[in-house]
Amino acid sequence: MRDLDQVIREYRSKSQDNPVDYALLLRRSPVLFIEAKDFGCDLCDRKWLSQIMGYAATVGVEWCLLTDGNCYRLYNAHAPVDVEDKLFRAFSLSDAEDGEAAIATLLLLSKEKLAADELKDLWEAYFVDRQVQRALEELLSDGSSSTIRLIRKIVPQLQPSQIRQSLARADIRIEFPAASEPPPATPPQRVRGAKQQVTPTGEKAVMIGGQTHACKYAKDIPVHVANWLVAQGMLLRDRCPVVVTKHAGQGADRCLVNKTPHHLDGSRFRSPVELDNGLFIETHASRNDLQRYAERLLEWADLDVSVMQVIWPD
Repeated sequence: MRDLDQVIREYRSKSQDNPVDYALLLRRSPVLFIEAKDFGCDLCDRKWLSQIMGYAATVGVEWCLLTDGNCYRLYNAHAPVDVEDKLFRAFSLSDAEDGEAAIATLLLLSKEKLAADELKDLWEAYFVDRQVQRALEELLSDGSSSTIRLIRKIVPQLQPSQIRQSLARADIRIEFPAASEPPPATPPQRVRGAKQQVTPTGEKAVMIGGQTHACKYAKDIPVHVANWLVAQGMLLRDRCPVVVTKHAGQGADRCLVNKTPHHLDGSRFRSPVELDNGLFIETHASRNDLQRYAERLLEWADLDVSVMQVIWPD
């Protein structure tokens, strides 16, 4: 709450706007609005919902969280549906049955999960499932001629009247995974723009944001991390040079990433590698230092180093 690069209290996009209690930031831009109401407040009141989500839609923030400290309700402000249908998840800390849902949802709101767009991917599956569920229930409940024709294609020996009577007797339920569960049998989601490489067990690799990248040399560790940050829009030319090497705090002029393969004093990188967006990264260091530089690069991007895991068998 004290780091202005991560959270702003009483956030306003313009001075004349009504403030939002908290704005959580990613790459210095708001990605989640939080409205904190009095304990026991009716969080379903449309005036709270319309206020925060209308503002979020105007500013371009997709996610809104309403809470009274016990109950939490997470909404997608960009969903093209009525306000109540924008709800994605809801739980109460005081309800023991909501424990797993509470933990899962709060983890989704962590910085590394938001950066990897996992929340958006889950929402899209949940939103589509609801639309399909409603469509199927409507098709199977009204006994329309189109539904009957579809069934007769599968079982042509049945008469339309028999099918219609059967549908009237049926107690049909269409169920999908709960909002707190990821969709089943779905391949791992790729981070936008990331190059996914599946690595056989026992080989050297680095995992970033849930994606596995094969490594042949130690220098591949910071290169993969840097290219992942490029794909996320975090490592840009206007943010260079990136100075995170071990001598950076000693007034030295060494850097890790720059627009050209040169340090701040003009000396050339000893082992430069060009990144996907044309920037250059210095990879002349020991394996331990290269891994450390990759971690510092993540910290520089305002991410937790736990988003990366290095697999390096002896």
